[in-house]
Amino acid sequence: MASAESDAVSALISLGYKPQEASKAVSAIKEKDLSSADLIRRALKGMG
Repeated sequence: MASAESDAVSALISLGYKPQEASKAVSAIKEKDLSSADLIRRALKGMG
């Protein structure tokens, strides 16, 4: 897992999501080379 992905998962966990939920949401994002902020936004929309 790339650093931005790891940061995004950690941020989602900090927001109260379960680690498994956070990891699954970030892994579902197909675009690559996104910042952690973009990954977080897209993961939240996907979980939404």
